[in-house]
Amino acid sequence: MRLSIFITILCLSLGLQAQETTETYQKAVALIKKTPEFKQTGATVITASAGTVSFTNQAYAFWLDGMDTRFADKDFENFFGDLYQPIEIPAFKKVRDKRRSPYQLYVSETENDMFVIEMLSRKRKRTAKYPTFYQGGSTSFLFEKTATGVRLVETLTLQNN
Repeated sequence: MRLSIFITILCLSLGLQAQETTETYQKAVALIKKTPEFKQTGATVITASAGTVSFTNQAYAFWLDGMDTRFADKDFENFFGDLYQPIEIPAFKKVRDKRRSPYQLYVSETENDMFVIEMLSRKRKRTAKYPTFYQGGSTSFLFEKTATGVRLVETLTLQNN
C-alpha cells in the first residue's frame, strides 16, 4: 500500500514538472506572433494541440544548426531520433485562438527549463493529430523559462520531404 502511494506521488510530481502553466504558454505564443517567421505566414489566428512533440528530437535539429552548447547534457553524436510517445498538456491547448486554423502549434515537454513550440502549416480544413511523417515546412521556436516568464532563444525553419 505504501509503495503504491509513493509511486503515485512520484508519477504525479514528474508529470507536473513536464508541464507549464497556461500563462507561460500564452507568453511564449505572444512572442511567436511577434517574430518575422510568423508575420510572413500572414496568419491572424492559430490553434494549439494538447498533444506534444519530443523535446529531444526538436533539440537535435537545433543542435545540428550549431546550438551545441545549449544541449551539453544530450549525446547527439550518434543520435538517430528517439521513439516518443506524446503526452497531453491541456494547459497548452487553452492558448489557441480558434478551433481551426491554417497553422497549428505543438509544444514539447520542458527539459532543463527549456521547451520547444513547433508550428506546422495545415492546408486542409480539419485539424488532425501530429503526423508521423510531416511533409512540408515547419518552424520551431526554442524557449527558455526565466524568473519573469519566458525568453525566445532561437527560431529554426525546417523543410521535411
